[in-house]
Amino acid sequence: PDPTKRHQPFPLTDVQQAYWVGRASLFELGNVATHIAIEVESHGLDIARLNLALQRLITRHEMLRAIVLPDGRQQILDSVPPYHIEVLDLRDLAPEARATKLEEVRERMSHQVLRADQWPLFEIRASRLDDQTTRIHLSFDLLIGDARSFQIISQELHDLYNDPDQTTGTFNLSFRDYVLAEAQLQESPLYQRSQQYWLDRLPNLPPAPELPLAK
Repeated sequence: PDPTKRHQPFPLTDVQQAYWVGRASLFELGNVATHIAIEVESHGLDIARLNLALQRLITRHEMLRAIVLPDGRQQILDSVPPYHIEVLDLRDLAPEARATKLEEVRERMSHQVLRADQWPLFEIRASRLDDQTTRIHLSFDLLIGDARSFQIISQELHDLYNDPDQTTGTFNLSFRDYVLAEAQLQESPLYQRSQQYWLDRLPNLPPAPELPLAK
């Protein structure tokens, strides 16, 4: 761990770099964010309590405070403004009008491309359907975490909501520490031998399958 440099910029991983480049219009099939978009309905949900749990989650997990700089490096922000879940009150609307509003939110969030150089790289909204039912809309950009990460923070958000008094630990090791250590590994004799092994095998490997493409 190198806590004194935790908030200094550091390189993207190969997967993050692919996601970042794909967000731009450099490629024919670009202008798309690799993200998770889900909707969950809850009964008796306390939005204020959920917001407090979310704040603790953002404090605990540093990559929820991460951005990607214009030069292609990522940075974990030391502090960010409080996040407020925006609430859309649809309780007084007719069913058709309510459905239209919900579809508008779904269409926007399912196709959104959040600015990578601005926090946050996620969005949580709430739609009040009636006095007991709330639909949560959530978009999570995979630049800041993979599918397993999303499972972990979803479970922790659930736990923090149900038990606001529970204590949460801190992490000494940063994602920045991991990325830099992985890069150093590429300079090791083991990595060099492994790389040369596969380079030597390239002439005898079969080609990629010729799959039919829509585009």
